[in-house]
Parts: sequence; C-alpha cells; structure tokens
Amino acid sequence: MIDLPGGRLVVLDSSRLGREDGALDESQTAWLDQQLAGHRSLVVMHHPCIRVGGASFDNIRLDEDSLRRLAAVVERHDVFAVSAGHAHMSCFAAFAGTQGMIAPSSAYEFGLVDGAFSYQLGEPQYLEHSWSSDGSSYLARVITVEPALWRTMP
Repeated sequence: MIDLPGGRLVVLDSSRLGREDGALDESQTAWLDQQLAGHRSLVVMHHPCIRVGGASFDNIRLDEDSLRRLAAVVERHDVFAVSAGHAHMSCFAAFAGTQGMIAPSSAYEFGLVDGAFSYQLGEPQYLEHSWSSDGSSYLARVITVEPALWRTMP
C-alpha cells in the first residue's frame, strides 16, 4: 500500500505457485478491506478480475471464490479501478461498481484468431494510471513504449 496525493495504491499478490490462474484468500481480502476504508484507491494485481472471452483466457483470471470476495470488498469502497495484467491485451469492463481493466503487454499480444489461441508481436505498451491531487479526474491511458514509433506533429 502506498499513499499518494489524492489516492491510495493497493497492490495484491494473486499468484499461485505452479498455476496460471490467480487467487486471493480471505486474509488478503480482509486486509484489502482495511486498506480501502476511507481512501479513494487503485487496486492492482497480476490476475484479471474481468472476463476476456473464451476458456483459454478466462482460465487465467482470478478463481470464482476470489472474484466473489474481491467484488464484495470493492463494492463497499471508493475504488478508481481494479487493474491487472497477465492476459497480454488491453481490456476494460465494469466490475463491482467500478472499472476492471487489463493492461497491455510490453512484449506480445494474445488473441483469438478463427477461434484459436494466438499471439502476435506488437507495439510494447503499458497502462498509466493518474488522478488529480484532490482524488478527482482519474485517468487510465495506454502508453506505447517504443520511441521510434512516435512522430512529431507539424
């Protein structure tokens, strides 16, 4: 947990040794509940809380019990968003009264091509989160890393 002007950043460890899917146990969601109390917050973890389509992708998100516990906690608090990675694609959907999001990859992008789990080399990107010092004006923005791709506007 890190307190910042206008908001709090709360990071959770959703990893499970030897598994692709993620989990949050009851002690983690109880701790999260305490950390969110009285603070506008951004919650960040590795495993997504939103569906991205198809068993290949949805099998890598948080397990169902973790999703229920997380949603119950997030719904009680003022949360900017719940942000994750792991799926190597930019996705945004409603979650527990806020925004669930998945950051793009700095390496490659996953997707379905004609129903087959596929990947492509893409522009390396990341998700930047910001808000004003009074906690308003939250913004999540996809940033392209590769400087050679940028062009100056005339």
